[in-house]
Amino acid sequence: MVIAHSNMKEIEHPNTPYWVKELAKDLVYSIQTIPTNPEVQLKAHILRVLAGNGKVEKKIEDANHVFEASKYVGYFITTDKRILKKRDELSKLCSATLVKPSEFIKIWKKYKNTE
Repeated sequence: MVIAHSNMKEIEHPNTPYWVKELAKDLVYSIQTIPTNPEVQLKAHILRVLAGNGKVEKKIEDANHVFEASKYVGYFITTDKRILKKRDELSKLCSATLVKPSEFIKIWKKYKNTE
C-alpha cells in the first residue's frame, strides 16, 4: 500500500495517536514532485469542487490529498461527509476512488481473497 506524501503532515500532527505514528513509519510514501501544468489545473479544479461556495483556503489540504491519491494511490479513504458528498463529481475529474473506511475494507477483502 502506498500513502500519498501529503498525508505525512497529518500523521506528524501532535494530536495523532502514538500507535498511528508507529504503524505509519513502516509504510511506503510517494514523494513530492513539481506538478506539470495539467496537474496544476486538475488540482485547482478539484479545489473548486471541494470548496463549492465556501472558502477555498479551508479546502486546500483536502484538494491536495484527493489530487495525490489520484496521481499515486488510487483510493482516497475518508470519513469526511463533505468530501464524500462530492465523490461523484470528483470521480469525473480524477482517477481517485473516494471511499469510506468500511467500503475500502470490503474492497481490500475482495481482492485479498482472490490471491
